[in-house]
Amino acid sequence: MVPRVHRLAGAAWAALAAGASLGFLARDLLGLPQPWIAVGWSAGAALGLWLCSPARPRPRLPWKRE
Repeated sequence: MVPRVHRLAGAAWAALAAGASLGFLARDLLGLPQPWIAVGWSAGAALGLWLCSPARPRPRLPWKRE
């Protein structure tokens, strides 16, 4: 139960942090209008969730045994 809660909390945090990052880039650095800021937030959140996805292919590390 606890590992699942930690995994869900990590995914939520990754989505929030990635969405805020792309939203910040769209608003402050690029000066885009409000609809594009929302697109940045949404794309960042989707990217953060994808990075936490267990179905995502993981790179094989040469120094780790399987």
